[in-house]
Amino acid sequence: MVEQGLPFWKPVVPNQLLYACVSHAAGQLQTNSREQAMSRALVRPVADGIQLSRLPDTKAQLILVVEDTPTGLLSLQNAFQKLHVTTPVHYVANGDDAIAYLNGEGPYADNSQFPEATLVLLKLDLPTISGYEVIHVIRSNPRFQNLPVVVLVDAETSHKEIDEAYHFGANSYLENATDLHKFHSSLLSLNRYILEPHHPEACLKFAVQ
Repeated sequence: MVEQGLPFWKPVVPNQLLYACVSHAAGQLQTNSREQAMSRALVRPVADGIQLSRLPDTKAQLILVVEDTPTGLLSLQNAFQKLHVTTPVHYVANGDDAIAYLNGEGPYADNSQFPEATLVLLKLDLPTISGYEVIHVIRSNPRFQNLPVVVLVDAETSHKEIDEAYHFGANSYLENATDLHKFHSSLLSLNRYILEPHHPEACLKFAVQ
């Protein structure tokens, strides 16, 4: 199970893959080196037949949510609505569709209707292609190394699974949206400690804060 107060990890120095851990419980910052893990993830070859070709457009914002369960999807939709998140959101239900969206392929070829994602919220346990493989595909393309990927976790997600997601190149994680107050705090922390300093084009926007 995910431990309470388990920290966010984020890269803070571009050429020195250093991670700052932001503890929700104490609000303290710590640092941990993840250089070897991240470098291994970034140099892996692209899986056969899978590659990313589009670069996120910094002039527009879109959150790509990859969630396969109706319960998880409804929970996120309700949370975004109640927290007045105004950043556009597109939902897909599996890893294949996530990759197709990022590539602008098939039903997602119309860029005016399906703009490039500036933030990916990704469940790890997915049908067809796992969340780990989706992260691997993203990080295998140098043009997408700066696309922020945040893992969606729940009470059943282990610390080991989250650590493995970091190994593949995830930037952070978000616990499920069942506790609205906690989820709101997590979104604000995500903005403050990860998106605003390093990915300002992906910052979440709120109509009311």
